[in-house]
Amino acid sequence: MANRALSRTELVLRQQERQRYLFGVQVVVWWVIILGLLVFFFSGITISIGPITIDTIQLDTEFMKTWAPFISWGVPVTLLISLVSIVCASILALLSALGRLSGIPPLVAISGFYVSLIRGTPLYLQIFFFFLALPQIGIRLSGPVAGILALSLNYGAYMSEIFRAGIEKRQQRAAGSGHCPGHDQRPDDAPGGAAPGPAPGCAAHRQ
Repeated sequence: MANRALSRTELVLRQQERQRYLFGVQVVVWWVIILGLLVFFFSGITISIGPITIDTIQLDTEFMKTWAPFISWGVPVTLLISLVSIVCASILALLSALGRLSGIPPLVAISGFYVSLIRGTPLYLQIFFFFLALPQIGIRLSGPVAGILALSLNYGAYMSEIFRAGIEKRQQRAAGSGHCPGHDQRPDDAPGGAAPGPAPGCAAHRQ
């Protein structure tokens, strides 16, 4: 019986592995199809089917050669701004989520105002505010610094809701797995002689 149960388990595991493998193959095939379509659309080929003519996009190689040095200089700058913004946004999101869940009125109000204000205004407006509006009151920021501030505040507001939902979900799972109505939450060495345990109506007690 044990060998038969083991063989059935092995068959199920092999079937699951085969399904995962086939799924991965299908994803790769679709990636190849998508890349092939992109290459075709930017190949500059003209196809005529009767009265219908299809012109694909012809890339301007001379334009690309002219601006390639400028683009190559901008790529590392963009990556650096993105990396710093992601780190700052993650910190802001975590602090904002903890503030919303702290139960302390000032922290809840500040974090809620921050999320509502940033999510209620477009990113372009926030970039213009830091780069163009702040100099009107004597605060001048460089382009990269203004971009990092705007991106950090914007992404932090959106990520804050993700962090808050994740923390709340984890708390709900912990509460649902460890407690039930009538459950005694006293520690093992609590006085009274009664050890903590599930109530008679709890699922753990029925098992």
